[in-house]
Amino acid sequence: MDLKREIAALEPRAQDELTTFLFQLKLRRDPEHAREMARRRDDRRPESWVRLEDSEAARAPQAPARNHDLREFLEREIWPQIPASILDKPLSKSEREEILGYGPEGV
Repeated sequence: MDLKREIAALEPRAQDELTTFLFQLKLRRDPEHAREMARRRDDRRPESWVRLEDSEAARAPQAPARNHDLREFLEREIWPQIPASILDKPLSKSEREEILGYGPEGV
């Protein structure tokens, strides 16, 4: 699948950005996530508050697992939703450049 190869060829930072974007798209459709976020936002008990450093540490992906997690997420959540006719078709040069943000005057 060319899409998988395109994503695997991205630099780690671009893969991180793609992962974040796709994860946010998934969470927008998850009513359970919305309820949990509302519950946390409205919780006024100091014992349930989390220090910013603890929150960031809990969310930070471990570097070795990052590519595996991205691939697993894409295989489980994204690729099954893409029609086979699209997955089997390689990107043209112009499509690839558009995705990468290249224009007539460069990036």
